Amino acid sequence: MQIASAAILAIAAGGILSASAMASSSSPPAELHLVPLDELNVPIVDSGRLDGTLRVRFMVNTVDAASADALGQRLPELRSLALGAATDFSQIYASGMAPVNAEILKQKMRAALQHAHPEIADVLVIQVSAAQA
Repeated sequence: MQIASAAILAIAAGGILSASAMASSSSPPAELHLVPLDELNVPIVDSGRLDGTLRVRFMVNTVDAASADALGQRLPELRSLALGAATDFSQIYASGMAPVNAEILKQKMRAALQHAHPEIADVLVIQVSAAQA
């Protein structure tokens, strides 16, 4: 099995902190309220045949700690929404032989999750890869 792409974006969480610190050096950095989700494995289907597997690990950042706690109790629902968004992404943008565009994946995930849960501030893609079948 050949790995086409693997991008680790865990540094994005640190980037949020440093960006907010640079924006206003007099105020403390923004707090992160992260809710981790289990890895998703989504089939990549091209022309009706299995072309590979898209693997995604990510976290959601909520606006406050109470929202993070509440979403932590609704992980199956979040996973279901994320699986739908990842499946849509894999049908249009993913290939087992090309790098995964993590930015588009993040946008699709954030749109799907924020539509159902406006208390989600952002989605952080931790790891993404695509492998041939």
